[in-house]
Amino acid sequence: MTLAVHNLTQRIGRATILADISVEVRPGEILGLLGPNGAGKSTLLGALAGDFKPTAGRASLDGQDLARIDALARARRRAVMRQHGASAFDFTVREIVELGRSPWVGRSAIADDRRAVARALALTDVERFADRAMGTLSGGERQRAQFARALAQLDAPPSEVSAQRYLLLDEPTSSLDLSHQHALLAAVRRLAAEGPGVCVVLHDLNLAARYCDRVLVLHQGRAHAMGTPLEVMTPATLGPVYDVRFTSVQAGNATMLAVVG
Repeated sequence: MTLAVHNLTQRIGRATILADISVEVRPGEILGLLGPNGAGKSTLLGALAGDFKPTAGRASLDGQDLARIDALARARRRAVMRQHGASAFDFTVREIVELGRSPWVGRSAIADDRRAVARALALTDVERFADRAMGTLSGGERQRAQFARALAQLDAPPSEVSAQRYLLLDEPTSSLDLSHQHALLAAVRRLAAEGPGVCVVLHDLNLAARYCDRVLVLHQGRAHAMGTPLEVMTPATLGPVYDVRFTSVQAGNATMLAVVG
């Protein structure tokens, strides 16, 4: 059981955004998507979400073509936290998180929905401002609220827990302070340990090294490297991609990357 893309190519006009990409998100793991701006990370995440029909190749969920799965059924199997998830209306945080329960209308008891929302609010540390309007919050607080919405969506009712689920996150830490970056990814790590597969777009290489099981490095729309962080995240591999010089720094049991020029 996996969420995957197979030989996927995506073009917009004459521009090739992704070229012949194959990758799978496995149950219980965190797959990181790395690469500079414009490398195709968000487009690949969108393909895994089933947001569009690719120019060539295909996306699949448990072997079934994503394009053949209706939107509501997809929403019950995978939750997506978009890069720009600000609400267009002045909803409260609680209302935004409750929207995550929409795919379960008619399939989940009201009590289960309330428990799922309460769990998501607590896990993301947004309980204390749950009844404030989104427009009154900082960027980081809004980001945590959107993460809570995705968690609430992924929280299946008891009758549906056997189906494999996936969480897709597009730069979920971009507006967060250091403490909340680690808190969010630690929560993702705990979630993956319970079974869901996770795919996350990250710019912070050291966060990826710490929390991801595997990473796919994209460069100019192509797969540049794929493997564990220890295998892939080396100065020799990443230097040409980011056009900077890296050095490896040992910090306790972890190997970090630092920019030196």
